[in-house]
Amino acid sequence: MSGTLEAEKTPNSDRMPHQEQGAGGQRASKKGGTGSDLSARGEPFLWGMGGALGLGLAMIFGFLLIVAWNGVITFYPRPIQVLTLKDHSLLAGEPVRSEFYKPSRQELEAIDEESRNAILNHKGFAERTLYRIGNFDLYNEDFAWVPAYKVESMAMPAQMLLVERAEWGLFIGTVDRLVIRGESLKPGAVRVDRIREEQSKAAARRASQPRWS
Repeated sequence: MSGTLEAEKTPNSDRMPHQEQGAGGQRASKKGGTGSDLSARGEPFLWGMGGALGLGLAMIFGFLLIVAWNGVITFYPRPIQVLTLKDHSLLAGEPVRSEFYKPSRQELEAIDEESRNAILNHKGFAERTLYRIGNFDLYNEDFAWVPAYKVESMAMPAQMLLVERAEWGLFIGTVDRLVIRGESLKPGAVRVDRIREEQSKAAARRASQPRWS
């Protein structure tokens, strides 16, 4: 009986080491080259944190670039555009930005049929541009939106001027005549150095005037 039992146990004992070796191989396949589990070392989290850091730095540098660009173009004068509108009025100013907007029903009913159909073909959206028109003493506003369908033509004449004034802000337009101490002069008859001289004198007179606290 004992010999029979030993003969029956022998095949089982021969297979067990192979099964254990196979299970150990499966466990070893889940480990990295150094013999440790990748999730145990936290490498996915390291890659995630590195990617988040790179994205954050890119956003910071992108924001600084936008701020620097907007700051630089502030000191660069843009061309003055003179618009002839379809109602035969004129508007001059610096283009600031453009956008698409959806006109109201009353606005669509007031425009011509060709412009209305063009807007409807663009899903009801029209383009408009914000102009810095200056001349606050004349218009009581510094900026004005101009829809594209109201523009008949656009030009950039060389005689248009943009002048920064001490009062009322910017002046945008052409100079018809200059009055210096009661003397009326044509713009072409006045030298630039004299204009600067008179401007310096006017600034000195303003500085000498008493200011009420």
